[in-house]
Amino acid sequence: MNRIELLKLIEKALELSLVSDVSLRRLIEVAARVAEHVDDLEAKIWLISERDALTEEERKRFRMMLVERFGEQEAHIRWKQCIQKFISSRELSDCDSERLGIEKGQSLGMSVAEIEDSIQFFEEMADTIPSRTPANLPPQEERKWHMMNLESSEKYKLSILFRRQVLERIRRKVIDFLITSEAKLWLAAEAESLFVGPSKKVQDWLAANAPNGLEQLKMALCRLEEGGLEARTHALTSLRRLIKTIADFLYPPMNEPVQCSDGIDRQLGEDQYLNRLREFAAARIQSKTSKNLVFSAFEDLDRRLDLAHDLACKGVHAEVTEFEVRLCIMQTYFLLGEMLALKEDETMDR
Repeated sequence: MNRIELLKLIEKALELSLVSDVSLRRLIEVAARVAEHVDDLEAKIWLISERDALTEEERKRFRMMLVERFGEQEAHIRWKQCIQKFISSRELSDCDSERLGIEKGQSLGMSVAEIEDSIQFFEEMADTIPSRTPANLPPQEERKWHMMNLESSEKYKLSILFRRQVLERIRRKVIDFLITSEAKLWLAAEAESLFVGPSKKVQDWLAANAPNGLEQLKMALCRLEEGGLEARTHALTSLRRLIKTIADFLYPPMNEPVQCSDGIDRQLGEDQYLNRLREFAAARIQSKTSKNLVFSAFEDLDRRLDLAHDLACKGVHAEVTEFEVRLCIMQTYFLLGEMLALKEDETMDR
């Protein structure tokens, strides 16, 4: 399903959410299709478990899918997050527990399908209970029956109210997912239209001059899309290797110290690839301001890669995020673009 078809599917789902007589389970079915097509595995698991109670076989299958994509440790965290998202919509406040006569700290362990069915049942019970007082009772007994029936009817109505509140919380989360997915698709389209020209030029240049660098760039992008802490760590490593590959091409390592453009002698060997890129740029940029801008870009990317990689390698819950890795990739593109422009200027001067 292409982007336009996905946007139409999301639009259809959002329209369904505005129709009062459309059941929530039907809305969730469409949202789950969206999650499937945008490859949001966690949203898919959450939505399917919201709609119908998962069987033990389904639970095992979904957990295995998370493990295959993210690894054992992160899969465990993400599975718990899916469960918590399910529970958080069904938690009873202390006030709800007291009114319903339920022990505090409990939650409604029912799927949307079960909740919708139970509301229908409770509505029928609430309507019929008041008429169940036996005939020909003494006045005192009749009043007692009447009070018990009213009390039971009121409890059913409170249960219905609570269940409707739960459904509304879930509906809001489903709509938020749809709106967020729609925004991501539109933003991706906008970013792609702005980025496709420069990024293609960089990739074409890599293919012609540093094919290993192109493979490292593709590897970083591929590992990022796989998702998971380990894959993101590998993506950052590939970016490091890419930057070194470019440095090796533009300014090969030197065995002896080199007097740089600022008059300072520096080691520009195998491991000093960032300094080699700095010197490559410094020798070609006359403006001090422009040099400072380019050097700041070097240092910012280097610092960001260091921090992100160190955090990723810790393997803790506060891990490097997908967003942070994407920022590193974008900055790497910008750095390559700067180097490509300087190289082209050098060629034109000749």
